[in-house]
Order: sequence, then C-alpha cells, then structure tokens
Amino acid sequence: MTCRCTEAYREGVERVELFGDIRLSCPALRQVLLPDDAWPLVVAAERRAPDAAFHASYLLLAFERGCLERVTAPVHRFLLRGDQIDPRLTAQYRQDLQERWLGEHDEVERHERFRQFFGKIVELQLAHWMADRDFRITGLEALGDDADIVAESPSRRLCSFEVKYIGRETNDFREVMRSLAGEPSGEPISPYTAANYLLFRIYEAARRLQGCRGAPVVAVAIDALSWHRFQVPLRGGWINWNAPGFLQAPDEWHQFLLAQRRRYPDLDVELGAVISRVSLWVLRATDDYDYVLEHEAANAPNA
Repeated sequence: MTCRCTEAYREGVERVELFGDIRLSCPALRQVLLPDDAWPLVVAAERRAPDAAFHASYLLLAFERGCLERVTAPVHRFLLRGDQIDPRLTAQYRQDLQERWLGEHDEVERHERFRQFFGKIVELQLAHWMADRDFRITGLEALGDDADIVAESPSRRLCSFEVKYIGRETNDFREVMRSLAGEPSGEPISPYTAANYLLFRIYEAARRLQGCRGAPVVAVAIDALSWHRFQVPLRGGWINWNAPGFLQAPDEWHQFLLAQRRRYPDLDVELGAVISRVSLWVLRATDDYDYVLEHEAANAPNA
C-alpha cells in the first residue's frame, strides 16, 4: 500500500499538525475515519488540557506509535475504490467508523462511546488479518452483508463470522479513574466472572449467526489490557466447550445475569445448544493493534 498514512512520526514535530497534513493526503482518514466534520474533535482534544482520564485520539496515538497503518490498511483494502468510498458502504457504518467519541463531555460516556465505536474498527482489522492468512473475504456487514465477515478459508470452507470486541469494562474504567485521582480502588474482577462473561458474549454472537451462510464462527477479540482476566480460565480449560455452562461466581455476576435473562428469557435453557452450533476463535489484541489467535474450539477454520 502506497499512502502517506504509512509515514513514520518524526520527533520534534507537533504531532497533530503533521498528522493533519497526512490526513489530507490519505483517503482512508479523510473520507472514512476522520472526515472534515470529525477532524475538529481530534484537534480540540489535543489542544485542551488533559482530562481526568487522559483521553486522546486513538488514531493520533497509533500514528505516534508507528502503527497507524494497522487501522488505515483495512479501510484502504475493503472500503475504498481508489480514493473514493465504495458505494456499498452502508450509511450506518460510514457514521460508526468516524472518530467522534472525543466529543462526549463526560469521561465515562466517552469511554463507553469509544468501546462501541472501536468494535467496528476491530471487525475490519480482523477481516484484514484473515485476508493476510489466505482467507478470501467475500462479504462484510460494512458493505451490506448479514454477517460481520463472510470468508472462504484457505481450504475453501465458507464461513460466516460474528465478531465481538471485549475492551475495558466501564466498572474497570471507573476504578482506574479513582486510582488516578488518588482514591482507593475496588477489588479486581473474578476470573470466574470473566469466564462467564466471555461465555455470554459468545452466546449473543452465536444467536446472531443462526441461519447464516456456511459454517458459523464466533470471533472474540479481547483488548490487551483485559486479556489477563481471560487468560487463566481459557488456558486452564475451565469451560467445557462440549457442554458449556456458567461457573459459580461472585454476586456482581448474578446481578448482570438477572438483567440478561430479561433480554433472553431462554438463556439458561438454550445456552449450551446455541454455543455448541458454532466454532470459536478467541484472539488477543496487542498494543500495536495486531491480533494473536490464542484459543480455538469446535472445529474452527485454520488461521
């Protein structure tokens, strides 16, 4: 890929000024991720004093760290035709992919908006990651398909993927905020709760894949800062994938589960059956916006 978004950050140059210049030359940034009405939010966040959460543009940070291409390359590859947006890009995705979360005034609201927004970025990054491993991407929800990603595996097995992104949870974020303010923070989340939450997110994704084309695959991408919570139950084999069920966990899990039972009245009855119908990838996000396949279950396609 030949585009200025592959340029390295130069020390001693104001990063937002240099990044703004690159943005004007990069259609992935200018047309999709940071169009003219979203760019001022990044500039304003950079110019003002740091907030209590030290929030900053993820694109600007990726540029400074030398890994902006991991975000822009999937946009170039899948959503652009030359320097113009692919006309199949849906209006919803065109809106969702813009970095606007910095416009929220409250730190917690900003954090929650970022998690929602970044899930869409992760879908494109995983499609790019798969294509680099000889999967043939035949459909994306961003371009109007029913599944997040539709692809043929290297063995020519057609698969539909539902992608779930697990970032830092809001309660974790609040604890970090308290710690930054010098206040006492709460107890860490139990790995049993983490295992149950992972199972629930897989259940949600598996439900969406009912009736999909080809083999249904759930791909869960876990943020680098959150990975340690899921590492122990996954590597320790705590979940029986042949007959999955929730583990005994602290009270906060039961409160969450009660709320989800109102959304999914058949959750307890159908959990195992729904999950057993899909294959599974669990990927760990790295600090440089790449992914490592850490766990596979139920005849998952080779990657």
